[in-house]
Amino acid sequence: MIRPVEILRLISRGQLNRWALRGIHAESRANIGGRVTWMKYTFALIMLFLAVHPASTSYSSVSAPNSPFDTYGDLCFEDEKAHLDNFAIALQQNPNWVGYVVVYAGRQSCLGEAWYRASRAKKWVVNRGVEANRIILRDAGYEENVTTSLQPWPKDKAPFEVLPGFLHRSVVKIFRHCQNRILRPGKCSNR
Repeated sequence: MIRPVEILRLISRGQLNRWALRGIHAESRANIGGRVTWMKYTFALIMLFLAVHPASTSYSSVSAPNSPFDTYGDLCFEDEKAHLDNFAIALQQNPNWVGYVVVYAGRQSCLGEAWYRASRAKKWVVNRGVEANRIILRDAGYEENVTTSLQPWPKDKAPFEVLPGFLHRSVVKIFRHCQNRILRPGKCSNR
């Protein structure tokens, strides 16, 4: 059973819309039986949330995915290039789209590591033939582990919403003197 808090979190991230919630409500009503009243109140709370936050349920004539095109962790750069090549191909096939490179630094990271990784990714994609002004970089804060998300996005749609990392700066260990501005470069396996 999906808890109301989880549903609200999905809505705020734009991963659920009103039609999906109606399906959840109908399924819950069929499966819960005696808890129908509780679900009615939960459903009313969710609909109130949707009324207050209409941006999370807006629709556009241009379809763009709600989930990232590609997300990966701390890879060696040789493996990361494969992800970036696919991203470059997607942008080349959609000339009216921009590409967001969103990087979250890890709990232990180097000073400026997220920005360094994002810039390195942009340089690789530009070398693959995508115009530099079509690549938008975002340092999104801190997650448990280094994470990079690649997202093609239509130029005529509202800017891609980057969710901030869930770790507060006070619990993150930042190293100031790192080789290549990356704390632990991923090692490529012997090929």
